[in-house]
Amino acid sequence: MIDFFLPTLTDVTFPPDYDNVDAPALPCGIGYPTRKRWRTPVFKVSRTCDGTYKILRNWDGSRLVCRHSSSDQQIIKVLDDAGPSISCPANLTVSTDPFTCCAQINLPDVIISDNCSRINNIGGMIIGIDPSTLDTIGMFPIGGSLTTFPGNNLWNPDTLGAFGFSPCLPLGTHTVLYTAEDDCGNTSTCTFRITVRDFIPPVAACDEFTIVSIGLDDPFDCYEPADGCDGAGVTWVKASTFDDGSYDNCNNIKLTIKRLPDMVTGNYSQCIQDLNSINNHPDCDDFFPDFPNEFERAITEGDSIKFYCCEVGTSQMVLLTVYQLDAFGNFTIGPDGSPVSNSCMVEVEVQDKIKPVCITGQRNGIVRIV
Repeated sequence: MIDFFLPTLTDVTFPPDYDNVDAPALPCGIGYPTRKRWRTPVFKVSRTCDGTYKILRNWDGSRLVCRHSSSDQQIIKVLDDAGPSISCPANLTVSTDPFTCCAQINLPDVIISDNCSRINNIGGMIIGIDPSTLDTIGMFPIGGSLTTFPGNNLWNPDTLGAFGFSPCLPLGTHTVLYTAEDDCGNTSTCTFRITVRDFIPPVAACDEFTIVSIGLDDPFDCYEPADGCDGAGVTWVKASTFDDGSYDNCNNIKLTIKRLPDMVTGNYSQCIQDLNSINNHPDCDDFFPDFPNEFERAITEGDSIKFYCCEVGTSQMVLLTVYQLDAFGNFTIGPDGSPVSNSCMVEVEVQDKIKPVCITGQRNGIVRIV
């Protein structure tokens, strides 16, 4: 006698509900579990937003053995709970506008994509930072619009986010926050920095022609008497003497002055070339070099410039340079790695206005005046 096994309703196992109760809900963008040995299910979709919806599946688990049959309704929740992806821009360094101490920037456009939903809206915020105190100086909201770009594959859920122009941002490093929201209310952010620098050179204004008078001898230098220059008079002149109102639109400035060589030959005058090239203070005849020596001191850029008795009766060209300073008093460095500056030339006539010294004496009945 053979016993037959008759299937019952309990022999049919239906898929679980993916509803975050029976089993975790499914992330959008993946396939749904199925059972190939069953009949194709009938389903109904209830959509909340692009990437979030609920499926009601009617499963038919009929078996053609002893006419037993069974069916079940399965709930599948598909969730879009991830925000869009933003191709965040790199950090930027920009210059102020020529006539203001701030910069209005065409903010970088970005590609925004989402795995499951359309992009709904974009916006953002610029957090302004004071460069000297590092305090927050303001929160500047920015808007944005969604558009396309050349070569865009419209089958892909990505688009171009255009954020337009920023308000006029002051000097400093500011944080820019981009925000994008998809159709299901998921948001993503990205941040980058915009550094506003003043790369506009200062205005250099010079006195075109200046007269400088030689003073007394400096006993502590290594400029020694020469023919016609008994006493070896010298004088120091500050750079500000040659200035005629130089300024920078946004920052403080520093003035320097420098003697120029002949524009044709490229050489300094014989007076300068003959200066001591080893020492700049006594003993001027020793073999232990000083830095700078008297010649180097004569041609080096500095806060002031030294003129010599041997230049009396000549005109010398000097260069006044106006440097821009940052908030900490340092030279502002431009995009090319050199200080931001401007300069102008001044023609200097060197004169000897010192009155002669009279020394009287009598010898052998003769009065001598020196």
